[in-house]
Amino acid sequence: MKLTLKDFQTNTVDELYVEARAAKREVEEGGREQALVLASPTGSGKTVIATALMERIVEGDDEHAPDDEATFLWLTDQPDLNEQSRRKILAASASFGIDDLVTIDADFDAERLEPGKVYFLNIQKLGKGTNLVAPADERDHTIWETIANTVGQSAGSFWLVLDEAHKGMLEGKAAEDATTIAQKFIKGSPGEIPAVPLILGISATPDRFVELLKGTKRTRREITVDPEDVRVSGLLKETIVLYHPTDKQPSDWSLLRASAEKLKSYAEQWAAYCAREKEPAVDPILVVQVEDASDGTVSRTDLEQALDVLEEVLGDLDEEEVGHAFQEGHAVEVGEHALRYVSPADIQEDENLRVVFFKLSLNTGWDCPRAEVIMSFRRALDYTRIAQLVGRLVRTPLARAIPSNDFLNGVSLYLPHYDKKALKTVIDYLSKPETGLAVAPEFVEGDDLVELPRAEDKAELFELAETLPTYAIERLSKASNVRRLIRLGRALAYDKLDKEAADRFRKLVVSTLDAERKRLEKSPTFKKTLKERAEIDMRGVRVVYRGGDEEKPDETAESVAAVSQNIDDLYAQAGRKLGEGLNAAYLKARVATGKVKPKTAKLELAALLDDEKTVKTLDEVAGKTFNAEAENHKAAIRELPEARRETYRKLRRQAAKPEPEELELPDVYGSIIDEDSIYDRHLFADERGLFSCNVNEWERATVEAELARDDVVGWLRNVPRKSWAFKVPYKYDGDDTPMYPDFLFFRKQGEGVVVDILEPHRLTQDDSAAKAAGLADFAKTHGDRFGRIELIIKEKDKLVRLNVNDGDVRDKVRGVKDNGHLRQLFETEGK
Repeated sequence: MKLTLKDFQTNTVDELYVEARAAKREVEEGGREQALVLASPTGSGKTVIATALMERIVEGDDEHAPDDEATFLWLTDQPDLNEQSRRKILAASASFGIDDLVTIDADFDAERLEPGKVYFLNIQKLGKGTNLVAPADERDHTIWETIANTVGQSAGSFWLVLDEAHKGMLEGKAAEDATTIAQKFIKGSPGEIPAVPLILGISATPDRFVELLKGTKRTRREITVDPEDVRVSGLLKETIVLYHPTDKQPSDWSLLRASAEKLKSYAEQWAAYCAREKEPAVDPILVVQVEDASDGTVSRTDLEQALDVLEEVLGDLDEEEVGHAFQEGHAVEVGEHALRYVSPADIQEDENLRVVFFKLSLNTGWDCPRAEVIMSFRRALDYTRIAQLVGRLVRTPLARAIPSNDFLNGVSLYLPHYDKKALKTVIDYLSKPETGLAVAPEFVEGDDLVELPRAEDKAELFELAETLPTYAIERLSKASNVRRLIRLGRALAYDKLDKEAADRFRKLVVSTLDAERKRLEKSPTFKKTLKERAEIDMRGVRVVYRGGDEEKPDETAESVAAVSQNIDDLYAQAGRKLGEGLNAAYLKARVATGKVKPKTAKLELAALLDDEKTVKTLDEVAGKTFNAEAENHKAAIRELPEARRETYRKLRRQAAKPEPEELELPDVYGSIIDEDSIYDRHLFADERGLFSCNVNEWERATVEAELARDDVVGWLRNVPRKSWAFKVPYKYDGDDTPMYPDFLFFRKQGEGVVVDILEPHRLTQDDSAAKAAGLADFAKTHGDRFGRIELIIKEKDKLVRLNVNDGDVRDKVRGVKDNGHLRQLFETEGK
């Protein structure tokens, strides 16, 4: 692949490849027809995942040979979706070039589909009487014959990829008959095509596809992407900010103007961010959804007036900056403007485009991460279509979150014809699993949201805050310390922080292995292992029959030398254990001494990696070196662009156990205004030095009690699930899980400042005791960096505090068994 997959995508491809090989084997051995079902939420990168799987099938991997006959037919219900998928695959794949991605047009004619290629077909081309399915004098093969021939010649290598596999899956009265074109590929259609033996169905909501498969004899192999993995990956926007009128007077043109102002804000902030971080430019787009055609006009919405309003804010828009994606498919005259047609598949890559009008063409199957602002003239009755549109516009432009700017992690939606009740209908719909969204983003009413900068008088507190230890608990693929160290070396060399790091770390691993070899050479066990690795044991059984009577079997044992292929297999296994090509580095260094031949060096390495102490020593050396080098380069890493810093964060987070990293706070903080909760001294504040946020009863009491203290000089409202949030790990159901303490308070203490962690927390939640124990564990490790670390409850209008940074209290809380036990500790130890 030309791009680096997210960890959950890599894991999904691994699972799919295992099932794909098993499915292929079943088909080739005459077994059942097979169906892989990929349930992958909206925004998870389904096309990228499928592309990586197809590459793996075509090229094989370290353990499995390529499938030279592999052929793929990508089927959708819309030509625009096919074209968008084709472009995505071309941009992402290192295996499939432009000649390998073939769109099947009306004049397509071939005996079979060629191996190594991906063909794109939409079902509209397969209707009765269409060119592809109708025999003709100028055609040698119908498309049905082409597909049937491909199945006949390569049943175990021909894959049908059903994109949006939930479509066309409703059955008729006779369940065994195909009632839609898509179903013909699954069930077969007499006189047209046999059932395609290997199918990969992809959908965010595959229930209908699965139900149809249950009525067939196909083996189903279901792989599901966890929505939480998608959320933490940074692929999706964190917040959808909704704007709607608060009274019943007409507001559509006012909100259109406001949406244009918002587009300018996005453009300015993206330009500043990309320049500072040396990222490719992100040019945001305003998407304007208009009403349907009426009385000979392309839309009931006055497009000329819409353009006038937009140009009042954005200035004159030339013909390259504004376009439409109407179903008409050609330029539209709007006053003095010739509004050009832009195919949905072209919008993302059209660098000059700033505003695009559409009706319904962008509601499904369309991706445009640049679309940061949406304005809809549709009425509240169209709430499902609005919800569908939102589902298309939640992708992040850089495929990652922007920790330094909350504003850029959101998308703005303007709905002038929606009141509060109608708005709730949209939000409720988007929160349902059947919408296919990974996790419904946070919905915020625009009038309640304020973007706050860092308070100028809190610079020293920010400096202190960004030395505090925090943890990122992500479900990344864990990596050995050896792999992490080698990847760290490459990163340091790439960023020119330490040009020799990559070579130095590889030599460290090799020298550590060599030191372990010297230790083990003195051991008879090691010598015996080497000998056993060099031989293959065989057992012979001789049975003699005399006159019908069977004598007792005569068994013999002997050994034969392992041939080079078997030794190479051991060497390859060692390579997979070590990773990063380190088996080759060891082999080269060992043979270079002139003391051993390659065969012996390969056997040594296999034996070394079977020794538990060697593996443990290697892991410890690599781990200590990783931590020391990461610490040595900490200051330099903080000066790198955000995307490069993320590389180092990921390496740290791939440790088997969560490791601390320093807190990085944003430059822009989004907060929800609450007129009853306005405070001073917050690290982020408006021009008056004030801050407002949503707080519950216990949180309000805690904030007010702390701000009543004379020694408090600042505080931070921690926001759960933000990419920058302060996090503490705790164990829940055996998994490392993040908790987000509500507040950090900064107090004067002597000549310095000390930071308190305060967590008002009810004792009725299932994980209350686990969180308390996790906070106490955190205090045991990092307590010297903080003042108070308090769990807080409210009893009879009084706050009761349990300071887990007190040694005696901490030890008791670390042993807490359940919520009842935790309440007892509040009664005996609380203050």
